[in-house]
Amino acid sequence: MVSHNLMLYEQVEVISYCGYRPDERPISFVFQDKRWEVKEITERWHEGSKKAGSPTYSYFRIITFSGNQFTLRYNNRYKTWAVKIT
Repeated sequence: MVSHNLMLYEQVEVISYCGYRPDERPISFVFQDKRWEVKEITERWHEGSKKAGSPTYSYFRIITFSGNQFTLRYNNRYKTWAVKIT
């Protein structure tokens, strides 16, 4: 697990849509031994610094087809995905 801004995240495997850039948006992910399919992205935002060595993050607040809500984070520097632990 990774802590960022007092929030805990767990690295997850994500299948993502690759359009005009790699890992543009999540399609599905595996968390707690279950594959979750993304039905809708309700919010999307970015944060990070232009300072050397500081990663930039892309966040996706999503709803799955089963009605669960998650926040996924993509680390643009290390090309890794994580899910927010609540």
